Amino acid sequence: MSLEFFNGLSGTLSIELSEPTEDIVPAHSNQRAKSTAEIKELSFTPEVFQDDNFRDLTAEEFDRVVLETAVLNLQGEGEPVAHRAPNGKWFTVRDLVAAIA
Repeated sequence: MSLEFFNGLSGTLSIELSEPTEDIVPAHSNQRAKSTAEIKELSFTPEVFQDDNFRDLTAEEFDRVVLETAVLNLQGEGEPVAHRAPNGKWFTVRDLVAAIA
């Protein structure tokens, strides 16, 4: 695993809601959902930062091992959620994307 490659990973989390979002502050990107909104669809699109630009990952890069651990804990606003590596040993980029989404 290359730490440089891992540190270059980024991505966009897209969330489709049942109701439109509202601006928090005019002329800024921050949005908020209404309390009645429900998540309809969620996706995470990874990219890698290279040569001062973001680019799509290659098929080979999706299969690269990026975390050598059997369990990854991710936490949002609630309690942490444990994700187990599909092979019980490590996470590939593809596995990491699935855990984030």
